[in-house]
Parts: sequence; C-alpha cells; structure tokens
Amino acid sequence: MDSMEQKGRLWNIDCKSQNLYEIMVPTCSYRMGVPKSGYGVAIIRPNGKLEYTVLWMPERFPQLFVYFGVLLFVLFLFLPFFCCHCCSCFASFRHKERY
Repeated sequence: MDSMEQKGRLWNIDCKSQNLYEIMVPTCSYRMGVPKSGYGVAIIRPNGKLEYTVLWMPERFPQLFVYFGVLLFVLFLFLPFFCCHCCSCFASFRHKERY
C-alpha cells in the first residue's frame, strides 16, 4: 500500500482476493506527539470491496500560535485598564490608611 501521507487519497481493496493487506492507521490523538494525526475510515461494500481513506485533522501548532497571539492581544488590550484600576485602588487604600 502507498504512503498514507497523501491527503484525500482513497484506497480500493478487493477483500475476496487471497491477498493479505495491512492498513496502518494514524493516531487521532494530539498527545502522541506526531505532526500529523487523523481518523481512518473504512467502508466494506456488499460486493466485497473495501474503501479506505484517512480524514486528516488540522495541524495543532499553527492553531496554538493563533490562540497564543489572541491571548497576548487580549492581555495587552486589558492590561492598562487593569493596572490603572489596581493602582487607583491601592492609592485610595494608602490614602485612607494615613487618616
């Protein structure tokens, strides 16, 4: 069987033949540490034909970088407001403490 790296590839296998096929299914867990993961899908037709393909999942590292960028943007957006609020509360607390 060819490499499973090709996206959208559909393998057709005749199950009635005497050949033995081994289908290596990629992992579907991001925790396995592989760059590509996906779900294997097999359909066995009534005529003995097997159709197999892999539904590839999107890569996680570009998505993680986008999430990190959005988090940084939100932090930098709200950080000045948060600091001003905390400083004003701290200043009013110190002012009350003196009197």
